[in-house]
Amino acid sequence: MSKTASPIGILLEPVRINLIKAAIFQAFAALSGIVPLIAIAEIGRHLLSAKQPSPDVMFFWAGVAAAALGLKLLLSYLALSISHKADVDLQLDLRRRIVARILKVSLGWFDHQSSGSLKKILQDDISALHYLVAHSVPDLTAAIVTPITILAYLFLADWRMALIVLLPLVAGVLVYAIGFLVAGTQLKNYGNAIRKVNAAAIAYVQGIGPIKAFGKEDQAFISFKHASKDFLKYFWDMIRPAAPSMALSEILFAPLTSVMLVIIIGLVLLEDGRLELADIFPALFLAPGITAAIAPVAYAQNDMMLANKAAARICKILETPVLNDVHTPVVLPYRPSVSFDDVQFSYDDQNTAIKKVSFALEPGSVTALVGPSGSGKSTVARLLPRFWDVVNGTIRIANHDIKEIPLEQLYQTVSFVFQEPKILRLSLAENIALARPKASEAEIEAAAKAAFIHEKIVALPKGYDSVFGDDVSLSGGEAQRIAIARAILADRPILVLDEATAFVDPEAEAEIQLALSELASGRTLLVIAHRLSTIIGADQILVMQEGDIVERGRHKSLLQKQGLYYEMWQAAESEKALL
Repeated sequence: MSKTASPIGILLEPVRINLIKAAIFQAFAALSGIVPLIAIAEIGRHLLSAKQPSPDVMFFWAGVAAAALGLKLLLSYLALSISHKADVDLQLDLRRRIVARILKVSLGWFDHQSSGSLKKILQDDISALHYLVAHSVPDLTAAIVTPITILAYLFLADWRMALIVLLPLVAGVLVYAIGFLVAGTQLKNYGNAIRKVNAAAIAYVQGIGPIKAFGKEDQAFISFKHASKDFLKYFWDMIRPAAPSMALSEILFAPLTSVMLVIIIGLVLLEDGRLELADIFPALFLAPGITAAIAPVAYAQNDMMLANKAAARICKILETPVLNDVHTPVVLPYRPSVSFDDVQFSYDDQNTAIKKVSFALEPGSVTALVGPSGSGKSTVARLLPRFWDVVNGTIRIANHDIKEIPLEQLYQTVSFVFQEPKILRLSLAENIALARPKASEAEIEAAAKAAFIHEKIVALPKGYDSVFGDDVSLSGGEAQRIAIARAILADRPILVLDEATAFVDPEAEAEIQLALSELASGRTLLVIAHRLSTIIGADQILVMQEGDIVERGRHKSLLQKQGLYYEMWQAAESEKALL
């Protein structure tokens, strides 16, 4: 993409030819639309100037007007059909390109993108381009061709009337430009104020439970109230200085203004004998056509501004960095090993999240990552399935750098359970079988039993056919068990569990850990758990602090060291004693 090209110019490139075609058809449509007005003016001039009006002349102009009107309708239809097809084609192309792009970005990118923000880009922002693509080119073409043609005809008919018609047009454009520039200086503050109001409203609604529980309704509402007041202030700061100019431009652009000006000045010139009555007719009939052509463009400034901002956001997501992928599969053993060799990672260029971490996961072993919040446990776990790529160092599966393994093959080797499970609006059976759509009912039920969610499902009226969000809602622990059943059924040789039991009660957690222990046979597990009691039997425990591994070993040996793990264990036991 050209660095100098505007976002709109970049996005419109695939439909540029069609837009040019639409502009050409609309230009001829605009010319055809002026002909009936000229015909009426010529008939009027003929009636006023001829001693004996000729029916042939009037029939001629009437025929010309009818033919031109029909041609205008046909050409306008063609122009709008082409521009609307360009709009539909562009929307389809952009949605496909965006979806194709986000399918190639790192999975960690989605941690910072809400479904609402993606929906806004895929639906709202692309829809915001509708006026720009489907209407702006025909409207702008008409707004240029129509005034030029009318003024050219008026100058040929009578230059004085042409100047009278031109006067409010020039004045209106200048006044409107001044008003728009004055308002534009406040647009940034206005936009920031809107964002603050939205953020305050969302925070208030999302936090309504804790707010009411702690009796902080008034305090929470104050921030929304202040944001609303700021919005009103910036809104009036933008509107107040521009309002007189906008109102005056509306008056100057009004068709009645041109007509009244033509009548008043025309009558003065007629009274002085400097103008014939027939000379007033062309300006009287054609003057309103100028403002009628310009008005749609003037009123669409807000649509154009929204389209510009939407285009910038669309271009930004289309330029999102993607993961480099290879296409040649590698040969992996049934039970692959995993190694982290001097792995470093940072979310930005300033703060290092992971500092030269090295460890190995033997086939069939369970490795647990523990440590204080923010120590880097989840980051390390998510580097294995390439949620992000390491900055330095290497992660290997069976001595193959994971960057050299095709992503499709990597995800056939590594499965993971998120801390916050993602349940789709599908049947519970389809959710469990997401990684294996052709799995049998018996296999799905076996996975659900292993995750201790089978009894809950069969108790529902529709059982495994219950659609999440329509027929059933799930608690956090139940949703997590669906996700675990999904991972069990996927049957990948490497399994990453990132706080997989964070939303279940201790009894259910113990049961799930037993199921996962059975699943671990012949597989490699990397587990993150905040309840240390659940990873006592892990083959290897890695204790992390500030992005580094500070201790490693089995449960008993780590307790004997009386280091960070010992302190965490003592704190957990003390908390358990208080319950």
